[in-house]
Amino acid sequence: MGHSFRKSFKIGKNSRINISRAGGVGFSTGGKGFRVSTNAKGTRVTGSIPGTGVRYQKSVVKGSGCLSTIVLVVLLLAVTLVVF
Repeated sequence: MGHSFRKSFKIGKNSRINISRAGGVGFSTGGKGFRVSTNAKGTRVTGSIPGTGVRYQKSVVKGSGCLSTIVLVVLLLAVTLVVF
C-alpha cells in the first residue's frame, strides 16, 4: 500500500502553493474552468466547461515549448467565458 503526502496553502483568491513528497513544491493558479499548475516535473494546463463534465488536460514536460496547447486552452477558456 502506497502512502502520499500533500499540503496546500492558499495565496489570494485563485492561487496556491502545493507541497508534496512526489512533486516537491509547486504552484497553481486559475479560476473556474481554467487552471495552470507547475512543479519540478513540469507544467499542467487544465481547461473545462463547468457543469458539463467536459475537460481538457495537458501536461507540458519541462523544457518543451508547446504553444499549440496554450492556444487550445485559451480558446477553451474563451468559450467558457462566453457560455457562462
